[in-house]
Amino acid sequence: MNLSKEEFETLQKEYDELKDKNDVSISFFNYCFLHIGFSLAVFIIPTNILTIFPFLKCFTSFMSQYFPNIEIYANANKMPELVEFYFSYLWVVCIILSVWYIYKMASIARGVKAYFGVGEFSNKRIFNEKFIPVLDKQYGNSKGLLMVLLNILFFGFGLYLDFSGNILDSMLGRWMFDRFGIFLMGAYQIIVVFGLFVMPYYIAIMSINYNKFKNKLKFNTKE
Repeated sequence: MNLSKEEFETLQKEYDELKDKNDVSISFFNYCFLHIGFSLAVFIIPTNILTIFPFLKCFTSFMSQYFPNIEIYANANKMPELVEFYFSYLWVVCIILSVWYIYKMASIARGVKAYFGVGEFSNKRIFNEKFIPVLDKQYGNSKGLLMVLLNILFFGFGLYLDFSGNILDSMLGRWMFDRFGIFLMGAYQIIVVFGLFVMPYYIAIMSINYNKFKNKLKFNTKE
């Protein structure tokens, strides 16, 4: 199907509007919104939280043993107690939400199958064939696999920079002098964890089932 640039953009816009309403996308973006909501805690955590609640030092010390960036960030900031607690807390949030998303993977996979009408949902397809050019550009043939590999490489390197604390040498690290800057660093951590552990699965499951749908469509056309 050959479309002009304008026709493709119109189709892309229509697909995006419909996509945002399906259960798979809602579940995917709920993960993002939950992360953002929890990360806003930086604006209400007291600057001297470990002095006010000294028992929390046990928690931050424990987390620092496994995540070296916590201590590195704390030592580089004028609000060390806030930073130490915030990034300890944020790692826990990342782990819990990632485990929650892994738990949801089975239902997400079923939702994607139902969307494309493959597997046990052969006669219950939601996806409209007119949007094939849009998804061909994203997931057609080996494009989905390439996107998964690029995500892992890009966000894997990003997580290394965060985990090791080397991100402090970047422009983003130099912004970490107030609560908003700390929030940006927290957002960066969320993005790289999300991009490395969640995004590749979403892309892979969409790509696999979309190509199953395409193969099924070709087979039915031949018949």
